[in-house]
Amino acid sequence: MLTGALIKSAGFILSLCPYSLLEILVKSISFVFVSVPSRRRRLLLSNLKHSFPNWNQEKIKSVARESSARMLEMGFLSLVYPFLSKEKRKRTLVFSSKSENQIKDYRNNAMPLLILLPHVCLLETLAVSPYLRPHGGKKLGAIYRPNKNPVLDRWINQARLKSGLMTFARKAGLLKARDHLRKGNWLIVLFDQNAGKKGDKRIFLDRLCSISPLPDLLGRTPGTQCVYAFPKRISFFQSQLELREIEENPKSFSSLAHDMLESDIKGSSNGLPEWLWSHGKWKTNDMPHEFFHLQEGKRPKVLRSDLPRKTKVWIRVPNWLGDIVMALPLIRAIRMERPDASIRLLCKRPYVSFLESLGVADFVTALPSSKGLRYFLDCFHWRNHYADAMLLFTNSLRGDIEAFIVGAKLRFGMVSRNRRPLLNSSWRTPKKTLALHQTAVWEGLLRNFGLREELDLSPFPADELSAVTQNSNVRIGIAPGSSNTPTKRLPVDNWIEISKMLLRGPSVGTISIELLGTTSEQSVCDQIENALQSSFCIDRSGKTTLVELMKFLQEIDLLVCNDSGAMHLANCLGTPVLAIFGPTNPTKTGPIFNSPKIILQSSSSTTDHLKWNIDLSEVQEAACKLIPNFQAK
Repeated sequence: MLTGALIKSAGFILSLCPYSLLEILVKSISFVFVSVPSRRRRLLLSNLKHSFPNWNQEKIKSVARESSARMLEMGFLSLVYPFLSKEKRKRTLVFSSKSENQIKDYRNNAMPLLILLPHVCLLETLAVSPYLRPHGGKKLGAIYRPNKNPVLDRWINQARLKSGLMTFARKAGLLKARDHLRKGNWLIVLFDQNAGKKGDKRIFLDRLCSISPLPDLLGRTPGTQCVYAFPKRISFFQSQLELREIEENPKSFSSLAHDMLESDIKGSSNGLPEWLWSHGKWKTNDMPHEFFHLQEGKRPKVLRSDLPRKTKVWIRVPNWLGDIVMALPLIRAIRMERPDASIRLLCKRPYVSFLESLGVADFVTALPSSKGLRYFLDCFHWRNHYADAMLLFTNSLRGDIEAFIVGAKLRFGMVSRNRRPLLNSSWRTPKKTLALHQTAVWEGLLRNFGLREELDLSPFPADELSAVTQNSNVRIGIAPGSSNTPTKRLPVDNWIEISKMLLRGPSVGTISIELLGTTSEQSVCDQIENALQSSFCIDRSGKTTLVELMKFLQEIDLLVCNDSGAMHLANCLGTPVLAIFGPTNPTKTGPIFNSPKIILQSSSSTTDHLKWNIDLSEVQEAACKLIPNFQAK
């Protein structure tokens, strides 16, 4: 009762105000709305940025202010028009000579008329105006979606009924609406872009949306003429009606109406701000539990291969090379499952060129190199990209703050022990995942949020420029380091023994040893080189970039290594890998791609200064299995 009284009182008071004052009021409120952060404001700015990527931020905010003013104008009109005088109601909708003649023709032919109306600010003028009505005892009806506020919904619907409009709720009144048309009446249908799983998929403003099949169901009523109606705003509380006939076409009525609306939006220099940009226009596949699987719908209108990549999915990759490689199959799967996604990877600067060369994402962005608070301040410009979702492979507060700063609507991540309050779509890892490979754990996260694609574990194709030359020489890379955990490193004395064994054969050709590592691992490589004293040993540690290392790994015959980033990198490139594990578990962090690999587990997990229990004959036997040329003379 109180809510209803407040609504009526507000409507009455506003009806007494001059339109010029109301316009000043809506502009003032809209300025505040666009200035103060809120979820609705971000949706408004995001919709505009997605649709007009070449606009600068100032223009986006300017159009956003105008669009929010039009949204408020729509709300004011709904409250005010029951109190408007007859003369004021007449002036809410004006007709050009063309549209006036069209209305006369529709009245004279006495056939059913289906009016498709876009979601624009002054759509209510069609209900308010006494002129948009059929003659000869026919009536104008409208299918509407009930308002979430039941009191407000009753108030608006009662006002429509008093104006002579028949109303039908979208779900409950569909059959009555069809009967209404069959009797030769006119029917207004509001068409939008968020019909969900039941809708038809199509591209609208270069983004995938779901459109309602309702206009097509009603348009099949015998004898029905279908028209696109656009109440173009010309002043406060006043629009001019434009009508365009929708002829029979292989496309659906709904799809053709969307073509016309898209033309109106693109034809406007400021993006047609009276279209309600602050509403969720592209809500296709936006539920967390289904996000990583593209719902096809009952009647897909576009091929998956033709989908523009406009859904902005950001992925924070891990901080270490090996972990990044273990995440690559998941990124591949997202690309396959969401062909409409524009994937951006966030990573440390040294990994940018490496990830770009793999082609798994549309963009690769380096994290700021600054420290402390300055680091997070440098992240704030990411908000202007308006990401739709962000997936975190990291499990740290820093990564969570990064995701919060990005401002994505959905923020996905795993929760093991501690809560992660900055994520709004988290998955608590079951205890059984403790025994799974890290890639399988991440797979569980994505499957919880809709992923269905099987993981592709095939190695990444070799670059044509770095194709392996087939000859009798054998090139063996040795990577004795492990950047993130020094205790995973095989002691240097073991590496010297292994290197000597490999150099002396057996082989049908020349054997060369090439030492690999970062600058921090140069001292270890120097010790191995000095111990071998061989012209067939080349030290490349600290002398290659990550991309150069990739090309080198594609050229060698075998990599012998610890549990390290180099192991994972070689494995994902298809290079045979002989990995020697000590204190770590290959079941959890071993190489996962379908490339030749053999894993030897040391029976002793001693510290760096002691020897591991490594059987050199096992190493030799494994090398013989992995290298065709590494065989007895």
